[in-house]
Amino acid sequence: MFRKRVNTSLDNDQLDGLIRKLLDIGKQTNCYLIIRFQSLEERRWRYSNQEISSADSSSEIGVSIYIIKGQKLGFVVSNDLSLVADILQAEIDKLDSYPNSRLGSKLARLEQEPKDQKLAWDQGQLYTELEIDLVDSAEAERLLSSLAKQTEQLIDDNQEIQIHQSLGLTLEVETWRIVRSDGTDIGYQLGRARVVTQVTLTKAGEQLGGYLKHLANSYSALLDTLGQFLANIKVEIGLLIDQFGAEEISAGSYHLLIDSDLSGTLAHEAFGHASELDHVLQRSSILGDQSGHYKVGAEFASPYLNLVDYQSDQWHGFVPYSGFGNVRKKANLITSGKIEDGLGDQVSASKTKALRSTNAERSQDYQSVAVPRMSNTYIELDKSRVVKGDFASYQPRQIQEFLLDQGWFENYQEIVLILGCPGGQVETKEGSFMFGTSYVYLLNSEGYKAYKPVSFSGKVDSALKSVEYGFGKLETKSSSGYCGKAGQLVPVDAGSHQYLLLRKDSEVSLA
Repeated sequence: MFRKRVNTSLDNDQLDGLIRKLLDIGKQTNCYLIIRFQSLEERRWRYSNQEISSADSSSEIGVSIYIIKGQKLGFVVSNDLSLVADILQAEIDKLDSYPNSRLGSKLARLEQEPKDQKLAWDQGQLYTELEIDLVDSAEAERLLSSLAKQTEQLIDDNQEIQIHQSLGLTLEVETWRIVRSDGTDIGYQLGRARVVTQVTLTKAGEQLGGYLKHLANSYSALLDTLGQFLANIKVEIGLLIDQFGAEEISAGSYHLLIDSDLSGTLAHEAFGHASELDHVLQRSSILGDQSGHYKVGAEFASPYLNLVDYQSDQWHGFVPYSGFGNVRKKANLITSGKIEDGLGDQVSASKTKALRSTNAERSQDYQSVAVPRMSNTYIELDKSRVVKGDFASYQPRQIQEFLLDQGWFENYQEIVLILGCPGGQVETKEGSFMFGTSYVYLLNSEGYKAYKPVSFSGKVDSALKSVEYGFGKLETKSSSGYCGKAGQLVPVDAGSHQYLLLRKDSEVSLA
């Protein structure tokens, strides 16, 4: 349907000439340079009241340069490539007046890292093609209007409920090229496509709303998987209808069955941020000691729980290289319940005495400095603790029936099922969290009952130590979005098995 398009704005003779000029300036002034070019193209459409209500697009190319000279460190940015050589020279001229930077001396050690000497555009695994040029407003309206009509049909038989929808479609292509004084020259391109829908149901004056998103790495892939998105919308509407007239559940501690969206948020927000080594250096992480060292080997979760930050395929949070141009490594944050890797770069890993650098530094864009960040963070249990099956489309009634048939209520008399996480907050230093939830059900041998959403809060280590079983396949990307650490928005994914069962713990509660 769509021809493939390759973005070569960062791979041409003119840019190669500029790179040689910048590297020559660095060589002549005894400076080590990390040059980072970024190109970003975006197109966005919003749909409401049966028509496209807004459409806009944007594109930009820019560059930033880390400048290291001894223990001096400079950083310059520009969106005008014709001026960048002069800006670089001016910053180098001022370097001697800057205070010494331990970061500068550490970054200079990049020369010792393995190098990718040639531009890596020909490596397919680092490269995504997106048909952004051939999706116009007519095509966007066709897609979004079709989704809206199919969603409305889900409640046609219910005359008591009115539905209002607002939908959006976003396509983007992000291209990076990172060049260093040691000869490293790497480039990669990522495509992202996402459709979102905001659904509001009204019944007898009461309004309830739900929000869903569906992501892919190209528009064609988005179209190919719309069936699953519609299935998710159907489940969401059923959950919303259950909420009409729901009561509040009593505050307290319960056995909990949490979905992969909420458990992914637990992995990302509650543990993942604490594992970022800049927080450890700042003495603001429960995973660091008073000396600013990472607590490698400490017990922090149940002995069959593993927590990983890694993404091998080109999905929403995928990033193949670090902000300094090194291959990003798989980070085993927790292995068999014990703290292992941290998320950091050469500098933070060395200073915190972490096991190694995982090359986890990222930037939102060329203007932003690189800081330790997550990509795809997920909880995976040992196979012996996983209940086989596919529970993706199960409604609460079906989950209750499964638990009853399999005898789970003999050991867990009441289980609170929690679905979704619209947001929350964490305290990395204290190791505490409080998350909102979208849907709550009390399950027991007699049936199930819907309740209003609650807050899910507690101590991170207590929550992870209380995880006893996983249900269903591993869904590492069920919670996809953007992380806003340090004022920079970067795409991330998170997840777990389709459900995690947590035994009752006094330090994990609902309110």
